[in-house]
Amino acid sequence: MAPGNGTCIKKPGSKGTDWRVHAIFDLGRGGFSHLELTDGKGAEALTWGAPVPGEVRIGDRGYCKAPALRRLRQGSGMKADFIVRQTKCCPADQVLSGRPSAVRQTKCWPEDQVLAVYRLRWQIELAFKRLKSLLHIDRLPSVAERGA
Repeated sequence: MAPGNGTCIKKPGSKGTDWRVHAIFDLGRGGFSHLELTDGKGAEALTWGAPVPGEVRIGDRGYCKAPALRRLRQGSGMKADFIVRQTKCCPADQVLSGRPSAVRQTKCWPEDQVLAVYRLRWQIELAFKRLKSLLHIDRLPSVAERGA
């Protein structure tokens, strides 16, 4: 299980998002398995970091984008799955209901299991909170991308 998420980073004195850190959190190991820095326009997607066959990526409502979810499945040879929360309708073949939902090409998971797994997504939120409170990654003292 691997929640994906992103967080914003600002240059000193900046009023907007200058960079975004995209991350994949490996729940089995209890740590980040992938971190990538983009400019502030880098879109959130579960496709940051190579998908691993058998992996389940978990994302919040901002990750319910059919093209990115298709890329995730194709990048794993159709062997990685995803669980995302939706707030508006996605195509029926991508998400099954308005609640957190999982799709697998050959079978669907029981709803109680999907909801239990989706709750694990908070582990990445807590990991980012630790990085922000301990390392202050949300307000780096650098104005250059290389320094960030």
